[in-house]
Amino acid sequence: MGTAIMGVGSTAITRHLEVSNSRPTPLTINSIVSSDPEFSVTGNSCTPVTDCSTGVATYCTAATVLNPQSADGSCTPACSICVTFSPRATGKRTAKLSVNDSDASSPQSALITGLGSLVELSPIPLRFKATPLGSASTLPVTLTNTGTTAVTIQSINATGDYTLSSNCGGTVAPQTTCTINVTFTPSGSGPRPGALTVASSDPASPERVNLVATGLGVVLSPGSLGFGSQTVGTTSAPQTVTITNQNVTSIVMGDISATDDFIVSANNCPATLGPAKSCTIQVEFAPDETGAATGTVYISDDDPASPQKVSLGGTGK
Repeated sequence: MGTAIMGVGSTAITRHLEVSNSRPTPLTINSIVSSDPEFSVTGNSCTPVTDCSTGVATYCTAATVLNPQSADGSCTPACSICVTFSPRATGKRTAKLSVNDSDASSPQSALITGLGSLVELSPIPLRFKATPLGSASTLPVTLTNTGTTAVTIQSINATGDYTLSSNCGGTVAPQTTCTINVTFTPSGSGPRPGALTVASSDPASPERVNLVATGLGVVLSPGSLGFGSQTVGTTSAPQTVTITNQNVTSIVMGDISATDDFIVSANNCPATLGPAKSCTIQVEFAPDETGAATGTVYISDDDPASPQKVSLGGTGK
């Protein structure tokens, strides 16, 4: 099982592992035991695997029975064990998880490890809103010293399209927090992954936060349209969406279409939209029944983030 990093005395972290039955006969689980209370194997705090033989998301517990593997091998029934790590000390923490069951090889075991850390970073991962090229978004990461001794900060670095500023200084006192502000400035369109790394005197150093964001080479304004109430069998007045190419190169425009009770009634976009250029489309609402209606305009082009989407809403009356 992969290593988890968790602040000592802070909120626990949970991972899961799976037990599967590849036998031609049922498998009964009799007990699940962890050798160290820092790794709890009770509770349903993780997302369980769906047992292919029943279609039900299943947790492993004492008395769980897994069906036999299908004759063609396409379905191997399985369940999930939630392992919750609550470190009581810093450094590497290790335990053995044992599953006693009706198989002749019982008990099966797995090594589970974690790192007890004085430093806790939150949130993990750090997710930014989609950000147009030429602009920036900033979000904070909170660094908490959960221990009883000071932590010396050696370095704080960010990779990719990210820069940072921090008020953490060289030392973080026990039971205090500081803030790392991370700024995303996309250099291209599409997903722009990165990482924030904190090196310190903590035994689990370096700690890492994955940075998740998307650069928008094509910007839509507005990003959603609300049409209000419209009589069934009639068509609303058009609303306009402006499409702007924020890329430094031209993009090739493709199909632009709407779903359900919505119509793209006008498309003024050229086959190729130059850098820093804009074009417009118009959208109408034509309900064919009463009640709330939702839809989407899909805008296809050769930008990496294509298709772009405009959310639509209205009510037929």
